[in-house]
Amino acid sequence: FTSFLERTTAYSLLGVKYLVTNHFFQNAGIPLIDIGETNIYQNSKALPSTFLVQNLEFAPTAVTAMEKAVMLDESLINTGVVENSILLGQMNHAVDSEVSSTKVIEIKTNSRTIEVNTDIKRMLVINEVHFPGWKAKVDGEPVQIHRINGLLKGVAVDPGQHIVKLEFIPE
Repeated sequence: FTSFLERTTAYSLLGVKYLVTNHFFQNAGIPLIDIGETNIYQNSKALPSTFLVQNLEFAPTAVTAMEKAVMLDESLINTGVVENSILLGQMNHAVDSEVSSTKVIEIKTNSRTIEVNTDIKRMLVINEVHFPGWKAKVDGEPVQIHRINGLLKGVAVDPGQHIVKLEFIPE
């Protein structure tokens, strides 16, 4: 039971909205939405499929980035952990900004198209596992995909409205 609760932040990081189990957990801290042979718990802290972060923290490896991200808990929606320290100076903002949005336009087997609007430079986090072979373009221009929180895809976006396209093109 303890390991189940300890993992809820990791589940949130991966965007897991529902936890399905045949165990009943009293005082689990997450709502039980269906009781039966199989119990369904709703994870209200699950991160969305795409979101923008305005602050970055550094970790030297993917493992330490993941560990650090899990420790952020409530701050995960505003802060990402990267393994590239050069990005830190490009994105950390002292002033909170509320003007940002993402909208998934299209999802196909080997591609994703996302509309992004932001008033400051941010990191678009795509809640999918970072994997070799994915390429990204912002407004048709090739850009780098960064590993965020030790395992997710991230694309830096400048202020303004943009179309971000990710395509899987194995080499």
